[in-house]
Amino acid sequence: MSELLTIRDGIPRFAARLRAGVPSTIVAFGTSMTLFGQYLAALPAALEAAEPQAPVRLINRGLRGFFTFAGAFRVSSDVLPHVPDLVLIEFAHNESEPDALANIPRALDGIIAQVRAVNPDCDFAFVLLVPLGAAAAGPNATMRIHEERASHYGFPTFDLATLTERLVADGSVPWTGEGGLTTDGVHHSERAVELIGGPFALAFVELLGASNHPAAEPRPVLDHSLARLARTPVAAHRASGSWVTGVPPNHATRNCEAYDDLVAQPLEAGATFRVSFDGTLVYLWAMGMGAIETTILGTGVRNRVEINSGSEWSFHAISPVLAAGQYALEATALELPLVLGDLFIIGRLLGG
Repeated sequence: MSELLTIRDGIPRFAARLRAGVPSTIVAFGTSMTLFGQYLAALPAALEAAEPQAPVRLINRGLRGFFTFAGAFRVSSDVLPHVPDLVLIEFAHNESEPDALANIPRALDGIIAQVRAVNPDCDFAFVLLVPLGAAAAGPNATMRIHEERASHYGFPTFDLATLTERLVADGSVPWTGEGGLTTDGVHHSERAVELIGGPFALAFVELLGASNHPAAEPRPVLDHSLARLARTPVAAHRASGSWVTGVPPNHATRNCEAYDDLVAQPLEAGATFRVSFDGTLVYLWAMGMGAIETTILGTGVRNRVEINSGSEWSFHAISPVLAAGQYALEATALELPLVLGDLFIIGRLLGG
C-alpha cells in the first residue's frame, strides 16, 4: 500500500460509479495549494488510464488564504453547484493559528453536513499538506485533527506533507531555488507535478481498487453548528455615509479570496453598513489600519473591532456570540483607512 494513503472505508460510491462507466465529478476544495494544482495535475490521466470507460470531471475550487472554518462558508457557492460525487478537502496548510485549529473539527463537520444535505451519496477524502518543517517530526496538530475526523467518518487521507518532508530531507529535491519543489518557498513548482502529483495519482488509483465493496451507511455528523451558513458582501449593505465600491488596491496580488466581485471602502468616519440575519455570529474580512464599532440593534451590545492588517486581508468576529434568533447588526467606521470584503454569518441572511 502507498505510504501516503490511509484507506479506511475508502470511496466506494465514487468507485462504483466509475466501474459502471457513469460520468462523475470530483471537486478539489482547499487552499492556494489546490488552486495552483500541481499535486492534482497527474490525476486526470491516471483516472483515464485506470477507468477509461468513465468520464471524470475534476473541478478545482482552491481558495487563496482560506482555512477550513472560512472554507465552510463557501460550500454553497464553490462546491454544491458542481454536484460532486467526491470532494477532496485540503485546508490543513493554512491552519497554524490557535483559532483556526480550534475550529477545524466543527468546520469539517459543517462542510460534510452541507454537502450531504443535498447529495447524501457523495464521498470525501482529505489531502494533508502543511508548510515545510511542520511535519518534520511527525504529523503536526493540524494533521492530527484532520486524521481524527477522517477516522470518525471512515474517510481516506492522502499525507502529502510527510512525503514532502522526505523528498527534501533525503536530497531528492531542494525546497526553493533552481529546480526546487516550490516557486516561492510556499507554492509548488512544476517539479511537484512529478514528485508529489505522480505519487498522489498512483495512490488515488490504489484507493479506487481498494474501494470495491458495498458502501456502508454514512457515519453521523458530530457537530451541526456550521451546517447552515451565509456569505454576503458589505458592498450590498451600505446604510449611510460616503462609500466607494470597486476593485481593491491589492486585487492583482491579493493573498486571500476575501470577496467575490467588489469591496466597500468607507471614505469618512461615521459611514455605516447594516445587515439583518437569523443566526448566532457574524464575521468580516477586512484590510487596512482602522477600526469599526458594531451594534446589535435593540440590545445595546456594542463592540469595537481593530483592523491592523494593512494591505493583507484579515478575519474578524464583529458580533458577540448570540442566542439563536433574528438580529440586525449595524457597523460604523471609526478610523480609516478600511477596505471591507464579505460578511460570514453563522445562520442565514434576512431581507436579501
